[in-house]
Amino acid sequence: MRRINQLWQRQSRICLGVGLVSLVALLMAGLPQATDAQPTLTDLPAKADNEGWGEPSRGLRMRLRAPSGTAYRPRASLPLVLELQNVGDRPRPLDKLPRTIQAEATETTGKKLVVMPLAGPHPWVGRNDSLLPGAVIRWTVPFERLPFTVPPPAATKVSLRFMLPTSELEAGGPVFSNPIQVSVERDPALARLTEADVPDRWGAHMDLFYYDYVPLGGWWSVHVDGAGYVQMAREGYAGHKDSAALPPEGQTQTVVSQEALDKLARLLRQHEIWKASDFFGVSYLDEGAVILSVASAGAVLMGQLPSHAIVDHPELSALTQAIRGWVTSVLATAKADNEGWGDPEDGVQCRLRVEKTRGEAGQTPVLLADVRNRGVRELTVAQAQELCELGLNGEWYRWTGDVDVKSSPFPPGRQYDGIRIRPEPTWQRVTDRWPLTLPPFRSTVRVAFIARPVSPDTGPPVRAVSNRIEIESAPATRPGADAGP
Repeated sequence: MRRINQLWQRQSRICLGVGLVSLVALLMAGLPQATDAQPTLTDLPAKADNEGWGEPSRGLRMRLRAPSGTAYRPRASLPLVLELQNVGDRPRPLDKLPRTIQAEATETTGKKLVVMPLAGPHPWVGRNDSLLPGAVIRWTVPFERLPFTVPPPAATKVSLRFMLPTSELEAGGPVFSNPIQVSVERDPALARLTEADVPDRWGAHMDLFYYDYVPLGGWWSVHVDGAGYVQMAREGYAGHKDSAALPPEGQTQTVVSQEALDKLARLLRQHEIWKASDFFGVSYLDEGAVILSVASAGAVLMGQLPSHAIVDHPELSALTQAIRGWVTSVLATAKADNEGWGDPEDGVQCRLRVEKTRGEAGQTPVLLADVRNRGVRELTVAQAQELCELGLNGEWYRWTGDVDVKSSPFPPGRQYDGIRIRPEPTWQRVTDRWPLTLPPFRSTVRVAFIARPVSPDTGPPVRAVSNRIEIESAPATRPGADAGP
């Protein structure tokens, strides 16, 4: 009986390990990458672009594109762009979408290749809003990160498509993308990360994903791309001793400085990240794991570090603690950097400040606005009040005077400061066109900037609302009266 129990326990560990590898350990394969921008949610009318999509199912359709070509070459990444569109007539809650996506690959000889499921982090992870009818989510899956059990050999052609499985609560079949053919010109097994691939400075060709999983306790993750765009997500994990220093529940996005990126690069080099693959393995029953992926110029390190390996090897423990420390510092910097700014809308934020809180007698205070693009879309924005919206004590006003304004390029990372805004009667209330008049007491003011896409088929305009500030208008003095100090 003891022998049977031992065999059962061993088999249970193996089954759990295989489950983790297939559903969790290969999370990084579905990472959004810097190529073709980060995951974006856009409102694209279905009629605007009907080419190349797979057949719709359950009100959804999916498309696979290869914007950089379909050849997988030595020492180069091959980005594959996936798009998921709601072609139904009702919003689709993002938190109800399946957590996994399956790649299907077949050689031209007809031989099917086994690819493990891609279990995220897809762009909808940690989001509780909805995919509206006509809207599209897009993200990038590098070919070299597809979790083949046996990679295709060099000098072969592979037909590839992706499948979004059916949710247990939904009727209907899975959603398939269109197929594309990839020409494999190098052996993917030769793309292993080495010391030479990890420099002291973070470059545009680098990428990191870290996922920490605790059975029945939750998980948290961080993804850093080559441009410094950081995407963090967390689900559960509330009872963990380090939870206070981890990302908050849901999804958090920020952009970090080159200095912070270089610190991460030195951290990875100091802890010899390329040696972590020596400890990749399968987790035991009821054991957590860290999923780790680092890419650099097409070279990839990708695998699972079981919790027992981290405990047994001080170098792994030091590595994981160092990465957590870096994430904690990024969160602190992001919190300080966001002080005074309005909530981000598709990555766009604006901030309102006041040149003078109280206007001179008979004059209105002068406001200064700043606007920045921390998202991924190529936009334009006007650096002038005439195309803004002004909020006063809960009511919104639009400019009704002459407009002679040209919009400025507003790419990711751009910020414009000190845009002057004057609350005056030229603004009229949206509801009834009543001219704006500042009351003789303290008022709450906000401003909204409208950033528009460079091309109309790349999504809707972005309306970003600023923080609230208080101003006061001083009444005009009577002729001959002493205005006072």
